[in-house]
Amino acid sequence: MIARLSVITILASWLTSITCANLVYKMYEPDDEILLTANLAEHCKVNVIEGEGKIMECVLHAPVLQPFIDAGGQSILGKIYKASDGDPWHLCDLQARVCRAIEDNRDYDGDCTEVIGNCRSALRHLHEMMFNKPPSKQICNNFARKSVRGFFHDFMSNAIEGSILSEHDVAMNFGLCRWTQYVNVLSDQTACDPGSIIAMAGQLGYLACGVDLWNVDIAAHPSVTLNRPFPCGSKIDQSPLFDSVTKQRKEEFSDAQLASNSTAMEEFWYATNGHFNPRNDGEIGYSAEATAAAHAIGRVTCPPDGITDTGSQPPYKTGFFHKPKDLGDNQLLWAKPNTQVVNREFQQGIDKISSTQCANPDSDPSPQPEGIRPDTDPEETDFNAEGGLCGMPTHFGTGTVHVGSINRVPRWMETVEHEASSWPDWSIYQSQCRNSLDMYIPLELLTLSDIELPQSASL
Repeated sequence: MIARLSVITILASWLTSITCANLVYKMYEPDDEILLTANLAEHCKVNVIEGEGKIMECVLHAPVLQPFIDAGGQSILGKIYKASDGDPWHLCDLQARVCRAIEDNRDYDGDCTEVIGNCRSALRHLHEMMFNKPPSKQICNNFARKSVRGFFHDFMSNAIEGSILSEHDVAMNFGLCRWTQYVNVLSDQTACDPGSIIAMAGQLGYLACGVDLWNVDIAAHPSVTLNRPFPCGSKIDQSPLFDSVTKQRKEEFSDAQLASNSTAMEEFWYATNGHFNPRNDGEIGYSAEATAAAHAIGRVTCPPDGITDTGSQPPYKTGFFHKPKDLGDNQLLWAKPNTQVVNREFQQGIDKISSTQCANPDSDPSPQPEGIRPDTDPEETDFNAEGGLCGMPTHFGTGTVHVGSINRVPRWMETVEHEASSWPDWSIYQSQCRNSLDMYIPLELLTLSDIELPQSASL
């Protein structure tokens, strides 16, 4: 196992006796300089299940959230604010989640401990691929964009379990070949399974491109579940999205249909998410926001496929969904100082997608005609990928999901990162560990530089 400083050791300066002291977090509300306090020992026992003795001690007494409090941010401030006001659920939930992700609190055997070390090594290389070193400005690079796209596409065929490595012949995966080759090599080099690598890469990709999953919502704080069975083959047949003969996405779920036909859009999500959230919900609200966020940082490189609801094939422009403009001086409250630029570029992109999404947005929302976005610049695509979310006929509520509420992105990530219609069998080449293992990426980032960077000519 790769040597690593214990998180408990790092936090020892904040607490003399982990097993004795009541844990009280304190944080100043920045505008009013009001000191907020939250006593976890009073409220958080309900967040621990029976038999989790070490985790109970950690939840009630270990200041595992102190580094995030010191770093500041809207999400942790909101959690402490609500806890100080008598509603500690979200703070306690995060405390318990971080405690479960600390190996010292779990009775893992040697095989499982080795898996965690292997995947931590893979995370180190993923981070190296996506993030610039200070003082260089963080940018959203192509590898990060591909990682977000690959996360979605692996999920669409069954689950995030690595089957996308064997699904290159599916047209929607064109452009991901080199990315999947990298995942394959990184898995071989580190012995972390491909599904776990893709799950980590998806979360890191959002972060690298300006979507701070852990700082835009009070309720959600997604983890990664490590150690997934790897199918060593395609799982297209598991999904109702694909034609059983052609092995391609069904025509009714083509790009042009989803952009121009609200019935097609809701049926697409009912098919994608129906195994865990059936109609008339289909998890469309959170799913729509996560896809819109992916598009805000993404681009169209190949012409969108299919025909529209009128039977036409518009000559959609390729290009980025949004090219950043003058960002001005406005600072995002949820953004951290060293990532303000990439965060604001993302925010500008999602605002543009939201403003051009629907025709008649204030009265009778419907898809923009022919799935074409108005008011695009020459370097931007005019393909309106979110158009079909306007005026869906059976989706509960108003039938329209207006994108732009980015707090729903981490909620989607938290929901689907370990969701499957059915898990494949374990490969004989995988570890003998059969436990699901918890990782909380913000916790890992605190000490990631201590992890040796995997080295390989193929990487």
